[in-house]
Formats: sequence, structure tokens, C-alpha cells
Amino acid sequence: MKRKSTTFLLIVLMSMVGANAFAAFDTSTKVQVGNLYYYLDTSNHLAEVTSKPSGKYSGDIVIPASFSYNNISYSVTSIGSLAFSQCRGLTSVTIGNSVTTIGDWAFCDCNGLTSVTIPNSVTSIGEGAFSECFFLYDNFINNTDFVNSYNYDNWGATIVDEETEDGLLIKDNVVLRYRPWAISVTIPNSVTSIEHSAFWSSGLTSVTIPNSVTSIGEGAFRESSSLTSVISEIEIPFAFGFDAFSNIASTCTLTVPAGTRDAYIAAGWTESVFKGGIVEDTSEDTFVKIKMATSSGTNRNMIGYSNNKSLDFTNVSDVTAYIAVGFTDAKKVIMAHVNIVPANTGVVLKSQTEGVEVDVPITDRDVYYSNLLQPAVDNVTIQPTETIDGVNYTNLMVGKDNTTNKLGFITFNSAVTRSNNSYLRVPTTFYQNAMVAGARSSLDMVFIDSDEPTAIESLMQSDTMADGVCYDLQGRKVIPAQKGLYIRNGKKFYVK
Repeated sequence: MKRKSTTFLLIVLMSMVGANAFAAFDTSTKVQVGNLYYYLDTSNHLAEVTSKPSGKYSGDIVIPASFSYNNISYSVTSIGSLAFSQCRGLTSVTIGNSVTTIGDWAFCDCNGLTSVTIPNSVTSIGEGAFSECFFLYDNFINNTDFVNSYNYDNWGATIVDEETEDGLLIKDNVVLRYRPWAISVTIPNSVTSIEHSAFWSSGLTSVTIPNSVTSIGEGAFRESSSLTSVISEIEIPFAFGFDAFSNIASTCTLTVPAGTRDAYIAAGWTESVFKGGIVEDTSEDTFVKIKMATSSGTNRNMIGYSNNKSLDFTNVSDVTAYIAVGFTDAKKVIMAHVNIVPANTGVVLKSQTEGVEVDVPITDRDVYYSNLLQPAVDNVTIQPTETIDGVNYTNLMVGKDNTTNKLGFITFNSAVTRSNNSYLRVPTTFYQNAMVAGARSSLDMVFIDSDEPTAIESLMQSDTMADGVCYDLQGRKVIPAQKGLYIRNGKKFYVK
């Protein structure tokens, strides 16, 4: 969905895969760490937040990404079913960026909740997870004595981002805010399913559904009688669950991506449900905002990146884009500077300032690069190793070397899910030889900065290249007898 008037933040977030789906939590014993209780999966060192043995949680709650228990580190990957149900003294919740699942009815009837921070690692919002979190719903608003006795400003959370004075927001790594008179919601673009009754009887006035969502369960937004605006970014519409949008406001409008109205109607998103009408959004964004940081909030001056839009870094200060074009004799990755980054192209972004945010213009220019980096645009699951056409490959991502604590291309131990990121795919034998030669755990990079007047740019001399030796773009020594691109003396050349 494109909105010209909206500046949207594309933080490069690296989210973990939902390993808790296969976790074996011991539900017979609750352990307390800090002010929270957990079930543990001691085999996989995973934890699930659960309810208190007696009483209810209250106040401001921070769910950590991990914790130590009996000298073992556990990753918190889920919030269990009913974990915070009817915790009416609960005022705010911050969820750690390792959590992938919010369980069924997890926050049901938390009517004192004023803010929730949902990270981009969350892929599933369970049945009734936020049902009846209406906090001063219509009956309160219409109660004159109640309204006159209370200062509304004390009921709202801190205003964040560029949102309006009132509303509720779920956005990548920012707060979801409740207001008694207007509740607007944006679901993080990591969520793939909105389960049965997830927002049943909520006080929502507006909701934005990202393209990552592939299912909407029965009664998901049922009885949300204040819901007057649904903005769907889903490009290939599907049939939603029974009564998913029943008894919403009679004036509710549905806004869909340009050219998809007929497909939505065919899938059951009809004007009998959205009586305010179905309209297409034909506006366009002009740029994206990129922050040099990881999902944990760690500021970096080098990150992997990809986007589903073509971007122009020509006049962007303090952030430079690079593609991977080959390897040196010293097993270092040759990174070539580019200005135009086509849609769905993996790059490495480098800046002088850690954590800097920049606005990068969207462009319609279309160029092609021979590039070893693979894109991970939207919730792509990446395996540590893979076999393609009988060849074993190792996948690496930008991260810190365990030995030198420097940034480079590093391996990972299990499948990970990434959005707006990139990874390097190299033959496993090459990677193993490089590790033996360098006695380290990552591949270094050699950055070649040059202007590119054409799609195939010249590379400056690299003193790490052996004189006269030719390489293909997979880093193998070759005799360039066949047509194609090669590297020699640090320069790219083409054999006709």
C-alpha cells in the first residue's frame, strides 16, 4: 500500500523464526524470574511467559528477549494463552524482540492497558489476544458523570512517531496507544495471521492490515462498532473468516491497493460488509526511511538490506550501498559501490555514523548487477546451509565476528526469518577454506568506492588481488575463455 502523505519507517529488523512452535514447554512448573513467570523448554533453552500462580500482573511490564535461570540463558519466544487475561491493573507492556507468538486471549479484558510495544519479530496474534481491551469504550464515553470526573489526558500514553494526538498504534517497534475517544491500529509487517476474535469488541476506529497477513480468523474484528476505516495492504486478497468484520460501523470504508478492488470483491470483501464503500489507493510514496540499526535496537554503521522498491542513493549523505561482486585471494568479499539499488536486490549499507536515519528516494530507474548478495525483503526464512544443483552452500549475514568483534559476514546456527535484509551465499568449501586460512569466524569485506556511469561499473585497483589472476564472480580462479563477467587486478571486465 502506498501513501504519499505518510512517511513510513523501514527499520532494518532481523527477527527470529518461530522456533517455539516446536518447543516442549514444561507446563507443570512455573519459574519466576524478576516479576514474571515462565514455562521452560530446557532442551532448546526457550521460555514462554505465563500467568501468575495467584493474583494478577499489574503496572508496567517489560517482557525481556532473554534471561538467565540456573546459569542457563533462555530466549523468550512466546506469550502463553491467557497469560495476562483480566489483568485490569496492567498499564503498559513492552514485548522483547525474540517473541514470535502472542497466545490466545493473552491480553483479554485488560481494560486498564494504555500502551503495548509489539516488535517486528511477532508473526502470530492469537485468538482473542486483545479482545475487550477497549479501555473506556462507548458506554464510558456516554456516561456524563464518568467523563466529567476524569482528565482524559491521564489515560493516554506518550505520543510517539508522527501519529495524531489520539489513536492506538501498532507499528514496527513503536507503541500501540489507547485513547478513550479514538483508537487507530497498524499491525506490524511481520504478522502473518490474525486469529479468531483477536480484536473482538475492541474500541478500534481504524486498522491497517499489512501485506504479510495471509489469514484472518473468524470474528477477528467482530463487534468493533467504532471501526470506520480498514486499510488493507494485501495485494492478493483471500477470503476472511466467518463474521470477521461483522457489526463494525455502518460507515466503515475499505481502502485497497490500486488495481485490486475487483479481486477483493471476488474474495468476499464486499460493500455489504464495508458499507462505507471500497476504494483504491492510487497515491505513491516518494522515499523510504532507513535506520542503521538491528531488531534489538543496536545501532550499527553497517547492515544488510533489501527492499521491494527501487532506491536511489545518489544524493543520500552518510549512507552508501554496496553489492558483492567477488572475492580476493585473501578470501575477502569485494564490495562494489552502487547508487541505484533495484527492487528486491540485496545490498550492504555502510555509514559513518552508527544508528543514523536517512530518507532514500524511490526511483523508477531499472539497472542490473551481477551480485552475490541475496535479498530477504519480506519475512524470508533463511537456512544456515542449502544444496543447489548438487552444490553445498553456506549462507552468511552481516554481524560481529566472535573472534575480533568486528563487523563482517558471519554464519548462523539455525533458520532465521528476515525482513528488509540480505545475506551472502557462498560455496561451503570456499567458506571452510577461508576460515582455515584466516583462523576466524567471518569473512572480511573490501570496499571499492567508484562512480558507476553504467550498469557495469569499473572497480578501482585492489592491492589484495593477485596480479594477473582472473576470477569468476563466485571467487574461483578461471581462464576467461567463455563469454561473461570476470575480475582481474581488482577490476571487473567482460569477455564477449
